[in-house]
Amino acid sequence: MRALQVTGVLVSVGAMLAGCNGDDSSGGGGGSDCGTATIPEQNPTVVVLEYDTDQEVSSYIEFAADGGDTMTTPTDEPSTHHKQVLLGLPPETNVAYTIKVDGDSTCEGTIATERLPPTFPPFEVTVDQPGKYVEPYLLITFIQDPKVLAVIDRQGNVLWYLYADELVDWATKTFPKFHPGLEDDLAIVHATLWPEQKQLVYNLQAQAGDVGSVLWTNWLKENVRAEVAPLSHHAFALNHETGTVTYITLDVRDWFDPEEGKNVTVVGDAFMDLDSDGNKTELMNTWDQFEVEKTIHWDVSFYPQGHDWTHANAVNYFADKNAFLFSFANTNTFMEWSYDTGPGEVYTWSDWHPTKGTLPFTYQHDPRWTTGDNISMTSTPNDGITRGVIYHMDYDAKTYTQVWSHGDGAGYDPVYAFALGENHQLANGNRLISFGSGAVVREVTPDDEVVWELSALPKDIWIGSVQAFSDFYAYE
Repeated sequence: MRALQVTGVLVSVGAMLAGCNGDDSSGGGGGSDCGTATIPEQNPTVVVLEYDTDQEVSSYIEFAADGGDTMTTPTDEPSTHHKQVLLGLPPETNVAYTIKVDGDSTCEGTIATERLPPTFPPFEVTVDQPGKYVEPYLLITFIQDPKVLAVIDRQGNVLWYLYADELVDWATKTFPKFHPGLEDDLAIVHATLWPEQKQLVYNLQAQAGDVGSVLWTNWLKENVRAEVAPLSHHAFALNHETGTVTYITLDVRDWFDPEEGKNVTVVGDAFMDLDSDGNKTELMNTWDQFEVEKTIHWDVSFYPQGHDWTHANAVNYFADKNAFLFSFANTNTFMEWSYDTGPGEVYTWSDWHPTKGTLPFTYQHDPRWTTGDNISMTSTPNDGITRGVIYHMDYDAKTYTQVWSHGDGAGYDPVYAFALGENHQLANGNRLISFGSGAVVREVTPDDEVVWELSALPKDIWIGSVQAFSDFYAYE
C-alpha cells in the first residue's frame, strides 16, 4: 500500500479541516493539510482519501482525471473523520480533487494512479461512436488466462479489476475440496452490481472438483460475504430487493443406458436459491422435469463428472413476473419457472417450431423476456454463426418468428461462439451482445449498426458476463 500526505491550496474556509495551517482563507497560496491519500495494494486505480474536520460536518469530493469530466463522490454523514473513495479513474493518470465541506471548497490536492499489472488480459476497442451509446462503463468477466473481473470504459481504459485468485485467503473454508494449486483453475464467470448495498456479487468456480462459491465484495475488494455453492457453474440471478441469489449447480447421478446395457454417470442440473441468511432451497431439478436424452454433446468432456446432459447455462429473474427463464443449451430448451406457480412453459424443439424464414434457436444462451410476447437470446445454428436474436412467441400455434437479429449483417464480421453469450436490452433501445468464447462484445442499434465493439486478444480469452452501467456511485 502506498500512502502519502497530500498538500494543496486552501480555497475557502467553512468548518476547517483539522490541522489546516493555511493563512490565506481567500485561496491566495496558503498551505493546507488535505489529509491522507492512499492507493491500496492491488487497486492501482482507486484512491482512498481520509481527512478530519474540527466539527461534525458532511463532506464530499469533486475530482477529475487529467482534465476529464468532473465526478463527485456521495455526501457522507456528519462526522469529524471522513473517508471518501475516488472511483472511475484510469491507470497512470494525474487526479485533481477538491474536498467540499458543507458545500464549501476547503482544500485541493493531486495524486497519480498507478499502472496495471503486466499480465492483464489483452483487448482492444475496435469501434467507438460515443454519440450513439449512453452507459460509459462495463463490468466484464474475462475467463481463461488470466482470469479477472474488471470495469472498463468505452475507450478501453481499465478502471477497476479483481483477479480470480486475489481473495482466496479464506478458500480452505469456502471450498470443500480445496487443494494447493487450485488457484490456477479458479475463474469468475458471472458478476453483477448490487448498487442498493454498494456491493458487487460474483461467482468463483473451478471446472474440476467440488468447488464453487458466491461472493460479495465492494470497490475496495473487502471480503463482505462468502457462501459455499458446491458444483455451481455458469450464471446466477440476483433479486435486488431480497438479496436472494439463484444459481445453477450440477446434479450428477447414475442412469441406466439401454444402449450400453449398464449404468452410466450423467450430469444434470438444479437451480438453487441462496437467501441472505445462507439458507439454500432447490427450486427446480432437471431430473424431475425432463427425461434423460442423448445429444450431440453427450460425450463432450466438458464436465469431468460424467456425460453432459442438459448443460444449464442461464438463469434470469424478472421481478415484474416473479419468475425466471432457465436455459439448457445441450437440449435446445429453455423454460419458465415462477415462485407463484412453479414450472411453466417449456420451449423446446419437440413442441415449438420456427415459422418460414426463421432459423431455429440452437445452443441458446441468455433467454430474456423483452416486450409483449418477445424473447431475446443468443443462438448458434448449424451455419456456425452466433447471433443475437429476438423471437416473437405465438403461444397458440406454438411457433416463433425472428423479429430482430444481429450477427450476419453488413459492416461487421460474423462471430462463432461455442460457449457463453449474452443479449441485453439497454435503456436507449440498443442491445449489448456478448459472443462469449468468440471474445467479442458489441453494442448494436435496432438498425443493426455496431456503435461500439471490444475484441479480446488472443481469442482463447473468453468473455463471461457483461453489464453496462453509468455511475460508480449510483447507490440506491
